[in-house]
Amino acid sequence: MARDVEEIRQLLGYDVIDAFGSSTGSGTVLSFIQYHPDSIRAAILGWPWFNHLRNRPPVDEFYTAKQTFTDTLSLCASEDEACREMLPNWMLALDSARRTLDGRPYVVDVGDDAGNGETLYFDGAAFLDTLYLMLPAVYAELPSILADIEAGDYARLEEFFLIEHYDPEPEAPNYALGYFLAHVCNDMGTNRPTREDSIAAVQTEPAILGFEPPWVCGWWGEDGAVPAEHNDPPVSDTPALAIHGQMDPCCGTRWSEHVRKTMPNLQYVEFQGLGHNPVNECRSTMINAFLDSPNEPVDDSCRNEVELEPWVIEPAQ
Repeated sequence: MARDVEEIRQLLGYDVIDAFGSSTGSGTVLSFIQYHPDSIRAAILGWPWFNHLRNRPPVDEFYTAKQTFTDTLSLCASEDEACREMLPNWMLALDSARRTLDGRPYVVDVGDDAGNGETLYFDGAAFLDTLYLMLPAVYAELPSILADIEAGDYARLEEFFLIEHYDPEPEAPNYALGYFLAHVCNDMGTNRPTREDSIAAVQTEPAILGFEPPWVCGWWGEDGAVPAEHNDPPVSDTPALAIHGQMDPCCGTRWSEHVRKTMPNLQYVEFQGLGHNPVNECRSTMINAFLDSPNEPVDDSCRNEVELEPWVIEPAQ
């Protein structure tokens, strides 16, 4: 992809370009910086999943997301006394809720208009998998949902697991998963996890089945024809701006901290209360200002433009 972009740049007659990548596409931007350093002026790394970290162990992916969940509970506990009273052991609340659901899964019968029925079971791993996708929408309710689960009250899980939207024969999603896996797995080259690695990871932590799927790369085609140094940290003075959402379990600021060790001109900003692909006026203003003067510090004073939702404190009765 980086070679394609370079060819397009040449055909259009641009001396240098500004590059914007989102999610895994930010890894493509870093590849472009690695292989065509003289062709880029500045880079925007949107909610980035960086290329040289794509082959991080899946269990690490899970623990990184779980830390984001715990950080969310920490916010509630630090800001609201009622939250601390509801979840006095907030650091253990996720593990406790998981154990509860593993011992007694949430079970629901669903059906379609034709009368076809099915029974669905949601255990602790399913809860964490769903939270990975739903955190930006449910973070304000998360503390009280956990308190309800601990109390054995599953009434709110129907909405949490989107049971109303259940479709036994869903259409194919508008998501090019094959492209995604080719992009991720092939770029690993010989650094792909083996099948044994992935099987052991799933046995260690079943919840990774619901997370980003680099663990399936052991079954994906052949090793991509990429040089070994492709997975090295990118070393560059290219000015770059990374954008993160506070409620993004996938792509938090941890990864920018890694990359900035070898890209000293990388700046990164976390937008309060937003998730993957944070969209607000502040983002647009900041990107425009950065591209006008990429070597100047960005004014991130608007990063908290979106206020946190009020915490929902409704412990089970």
